Amino acid sequence: MPSTEDRLITLDNSLGELKPDHYAQWSIAKVYNALLDAAKSEHPDDPIVQAIDPAEEAAMSSTSTMTVGTMRASIAQLVSSYS
Repeated sequence: MPSTEDRLITLDNSLGELKPDHYAQWSIAKVYNALLDAAKSEHPDDPIVQAIDPAEEAAMSSTSTMTVGTMRASIAQLVSSYS
């Protein structure tokens, strides 16, 4: 099974094909949230990881309230916690 870090990198690579100012689809945001939960469990003492908020589902939409660019910036911080 791939590590959380590997999955974060894969998600980031996939997001690189999308426009950074677009809102992430909720289906993608749910994957991000699951990986965020895993990273928080693996790094309970890292204040940066613990400060990152999950994406939320936009009301009456199939998108999240987080832009792709914001998601990618958060993923970069999560990936760096594995270094």
